[in-house]
Amino acid sequence: MRQSRDQKLKTPVGVAAVVAVVGVALVVAGDRVGEAAVAVQSDDPYVPQAMMGQPVGPAEAVEFTAAEARGVEGDDVPEVSDEALTQVVRRVCVSCHNDALRTADLSLQDYAVDKAPERPETTEKMIEKLRLGMMPPPGIPSPAGDTMTALVETLERQVDEAVAAEPNPGTRPFQRLNRIEYERAIHDLLGLEINAGEFLPQDTRMASFDNIADAQLLSAALVDSYMAAAAEVSRMALGAPEAGPTNTTYLRSGYASQWDRVEGAPFGTRGGISVTHNFRADGEYRFRMTFENTTTGGHVGSTIQNEDLEISIDGEPRAVMKVDQWMHSSDPHAVQMESEPLFIEAGPKRVSVAFINLYDGPVEDLPSPHDWSLADRRIGAGGYGITQFTHLKDVTINGPHNVTGVSEHPVRERVFTCRPSSEAEEEACAAQILEELAERAYRRPVQDHELADLMSFYELGYADGGFDLGVRTGLQAILASPDFIFRLERPADEAEVEEGIYRISDWALASRLSFFLWGSPPDEELREVAREGELSDPDVLEEQTRRMLQDERAEALATRFASQWFRLHDLEHLNPDARQQWLEERWPAILRTARAKNAWILFGDEVSFAQWGSLGYTWARQGQQPVVKTSGKRKGYKVLGVIEFFSGRFFSQTLTERFNSESYQAFLSYVLAQTDRTVILIQDGARYHTSRSMRDFFAAHADRLIVYQLPSYSPDYNPIEFLWKQTKQRATHNQYFPQFDKLMASVDEALAYFAQQAATIKNLMGGYLQSLELVPAAPDVQNII
Repeated sequence: MRQSRDQKLKTPVGVAAVVAVVGVALVVAGDRVGEAAVAVQSDDPYVPQAMMGQPVGPAEAVEFTAAEARGVEGDDVPEVSDEALTQVVRRVCVSCHNDALRTADLSLQDYAVDKAPERPETTEKMIEKLRLGMMPPPGIPSPAGDTMTALVETLERQVDEAVAAEPNPGTRPFQRLNRIEYERAIHDLLGLEINAGEFLPQDTRMASFDNIADAQLLSAALVDSYMAAAAEVSRMALGAPEAGPTNTTYLRSGYASQWDRVEGAPFGTRGGISVTHNFRADGEYRFRMTFENTTTGGHVGSTIQNEDLEISIDGEPRAVMKVDQWMHSSDPHAVQMESEPLFIEAGPKRVSVAFINLYDGPVEDLPSPHDWSLADRRIGAGGYGITQFTHLKDVTINGPHNVTGVSEHPVRERVFTCRPSSEAEEEACAAQILEELAERAYRRPVQDHELADLMSFYELGYADGGFDLGVRTGLQAILASPDFIFRLERPADEAEVEEGIYRISDWALASRLSFFLWGSPPDEELREVAREGELSDPDVLEEQTRRMLQDERAEALATRFASQWFRLHDLEHLNPDARQQWLEERWPAILRTARAKNAWILFGDEVSFAQWGSLGYTWARQGQQPVVKTSGKRKGYKVLGVIEFFSGRFFSQTLTERFNSESYQAFLSYVLAQTDRTVILIQDGARYHTSRSMRDFFAAHADRLIVYQLPSYSPDYNPIEFLWKQTKQRATHNQYFPQFDKLMASVDEALAYFAQQAATIKNLMGGYLQSLELVPAAPDVQNII
């Protein structure tokens, strides 16, 4: 709901970073300024008759004060009329923001100040630009005195009064915990560090953000993920002596430094991996380490002798192993080492597998040390003269074996706030534990019937394994509850709900404030204020907001907000390891498979050709905003296609509907019908390419169809992308199609042309062609999907 401006909090120092980001974005999104302006000519067919002959730009200054607009002089004057301010808009703003020019996609030609609330989005945009001093832009004459101040204050008053008279906060769909919020909620509740990506699917992003409710759709698969997460997290927190051994693998990029101590690892070590691992029970665990290898099979850094690898738990050394200098990928265990079984007690513990630092000081190499990455995968096994350390690629923890029980640890102590001294006290103690957990998890007080439901789960677990298992089962029920997974905002008073509009409760306000500022649930102080019903008091709300902004958890509002706005998360997908592995390992294996099976190699993709073409330039009268003519239709002509690596064959199908699994399966069936040979399909990671129905399709055709996935964000590794570019240049570039069938005919003609140009298509293969003579035939290798 829009808040009256005189009630808004002053900008706190703690959000300076966000304010700076917002400021930059507003400038970037602002109107184009500083362009030369001209007078509108009477023969201009795109300018309304009402504007004919009016000056546009600096030819005539538009200067008058608010007092002059009122028609009186002096300080003691009545309020300026809406009609007079409407004329200010017409004389100052409409010169750029009219139906013909639509600068910044905005027209104020019919705008009236007295009807400002009827165009709320436009009015808010005007208020924002006027308050920031961005309008009128530099170089454009601005009314003198307090004219623009009177205008913006009047607009603010108009919309504030309209909102107060008919409040419309809009609808709010359910908001669920995304991955990062789930991790933080679990940490605040249990003190347990988890990786939500192990349980929950990737969050859907809208406008680059992962916490927008409209994008957080709910599905049966997602519900299953939350249910599985509840079971797994409860076992991690309280232990699972009945659990069998499992494997957990932690990876480290080959481009990470192996020279320096890894954060969390003991001093005196370098490189390696240091993580927090949750051991579910007291028992024996085995550690398997895999190292980076060279293209010839030797492990990277084999020129270094007498390397020692240390396994430590919470900083205490538990095993030291001598690195085999001569291990090779052709060995039975490849470039791997495995520890003897180590007895480790249950609970979250810092596990470090790192190399013991044997020396320190300058290195006598002629070239500079490659301390940040692999120097070269081709010289690591025999490149004397270059210091290149062994690179630890991953660590797999296997266990528990020979379980003896579950020891006490901080997470269990945090949950078991009481311990029954007799069987008669167990139920009361369990109720106390579950009520405390549920209040923090649900972010509100727990009702009697809700506690009774949780106790029924306790009784189920108690019947199978006693008090501890009963509490664990109750905790699982809490983590699986909609009141934990979803942020449900209840009204402050049910009796005050009118036409679906209500003031949210203090508990809901505390939750909204905390997740906005911290990305995590409310802390104890905020919950206490909500419990007392004081948070809705504006003064208390401001006090709590300022307190929370001074907390380090406010990075969720600043650092994380800014990183999502600027899409820094996309950098995670630019994985040089995956791209290098594709070229050096996966692609040669594909070639060997193709030769062994006499198979086609198809690069597949899809493209949509827009009806308005791909305009590289347009025309406009000097000094005027260019206007690109389109039909207004957002329709596209869609094409599915594949090109064959060896022969340059090109197959395609066109459609006007959306791309989906059904159309993709129909196209691949058409392609398979063109040959009796095995087909190797290389595709990107489009969502419907890897959907459940597509996986079923691939499985049904596994006898003839082998599918490989390109590394993420690697369009340059798919030659058909270059064919689409050439098709657009030939068929649609700098063309406008008033009828859709004209577009279809142009695209069809280009597709037919390239279907006869095998040599041209083969030339698109680029660097792939260089590997033809370098890769000998070899047995089949396992495909990805």
